[in-house]
Amino acid sequence: MKRFINHHPLQEVASQAVKAGCDARAVLTLYSSRDMPATDSDNMSEAERATLKFARFMQSADRCHSFVPEVEEIRISPVVSRKGYLNVLDDRTNTWIKRWVVVRRPYVFIFRDERDSVERGLINLATAQIEYSEDQQAMVRVPNSFSVVTKQRGFLLQTLGNKEVHDWLYAINPL
Repeated sequence: MKRFINHHPLQEVASQAVKAGCDARAVLTLYSSRDMPATDSDNMSEAERATLKFARFMQSADRCHSFVPEVEEIRISPVVSRKGYLNVLDDRTNTWIKRWVVVRRPYVFIFRDERDSVERGLINLATAQIEYSEDQQAMVRVPNSFSVVTKQRGFLLQTLGNKEVHDWLYAINPL
């Protein structure tokens, strides 16, 4: 039997969790003594119970990885595919707002105006769907418009002129 000198058994569990890449506090919260069935803990020392808890925790696939955020680096193109003013429908007020829009794949950045240094909106084109059709324009009764739909929300955008629609569509979705 393994003995821990001047070391609480749950501290050992936390230490093992950290070595395994887990958040020790989350492990200890998930596997406190109340989680152990009475039959397992009747004849076991506190150290053995803690070790058993940690072993069970590590056996549950990917449990510890749920506490560690996954980060993926996405490179933004230095090339500006298109920039200019578009009307953006504000879904709170249902009014059109003129915004400065910059397309740098894979993102569309939305600013108040061309001098604004803080982006007011961001669309990830890698996960968005672009919708444009003459039927859609007739249905919403908005000429020169197209929509960009993400999992979180949809954007209805309108160009300022007839000839710009296809240029914006190609910049956003170059096929």
